[in-house]
Amino acid sequence: MMLDYTQYDALGLAQLVRNGDVSAGELLAAAKARLHRFNPLLNAVVTPMDALAESLLDKLDGKGPFTGVPFLVKDLMLRFAGFPMSNGSVAMKDYRPAADSSMAAALNAAGLITFGKTNTSELGASSLANNAAFGPTLNPWDLRRNSGGSSGGSAAAVAARIVPMAYSSDGGGSIRLPASYCGIFGFKPSRGLNRFEDLSQAWGGAVVAHALTVSVRDSAAYLDLVAGNTVSGYSLSNPAIDTYLYAATQAPKPLNIALINHSPISTAVHRECLAGAAAAATLCESLGHVVTESAWNFDG
Repeated sequence: MMLDYTQYDALGLAQLVRNGDVSAGELLAAAKARLHRFNPLLNAVVTPMDALAESLLDKLDGKGPFTGVPFLVKDLMLRFAGFPMSNGSVAMKDYRPAADSSMAAALNAAGLITFGKTNTSELGASSLANNAAFGPTLNPWDLRRNSGGSSGGSAAAVAARIVPMAYSSDGGGSIRLPASYCGIFGFKPSRGLNRFEDLSQAWGGAVVAHALTVSVRDSAAYLDLVAGNTVSGYSLSNPAIDTYLYAATQAPKPLNIALINHSPISTAVHRECLAGAAAAATLCESLGHVVTESAWNFDG
């Protein structure tokens, strides 16, 4: 394979497969090479799924939006038949679901080549990826630090470019926190957009599934996939006007943005966080948006 695997996002890799520039098997080999190199340092992937990956390669038809893209999934409440689903818990470490969930089936049908499960906090209930079943997942930028949680294994794997995107889930920040810690893109969609959602009852509906990605357009295209917006001949170069991928290519109109520098529960906010928010506000203003310092409109 005469290309730099790490320089492409998921849609870019899928296009290479469609064009015949590279095979899905070659991409999987590149992903596994990076897994072998970095996972001993990071502890991002805790369960191999090689048998599934080989079966997906054999059945690949080239029609899915992410055809041939190596993929990892968070080991939390996502059932793949015959593979362990520990939920980051010693008590469930040996549990193997008997059937795929609708979300797992949708990912398989999208052309993604899933080859492993990533570490999480126990039951997804912590802002750190650290549990008694598998231990902590470390941050690719600084091995003295955690990758964040609960989707820390997925975030570390994407940040280390083992894969360009990985399945994640978020209730109170479990996508957004590790994305911030690891310097990648994290987005929590509104509830109900994912029509394959396995988590619709978790935390009273507050938990949703999505993906951690290296690019915004991958996140938009993934949302199209799970929301059912993909159409026959899903086009990267000319996306349909009613897709999130199309929306991600359009310059936004001026927005009114609230800058809130106080915790909703009256705890201290670290000065580096305040500085980061101020820098983001300045950037937004330079792009033509209106930023107004505001206060919470509820009692935390």
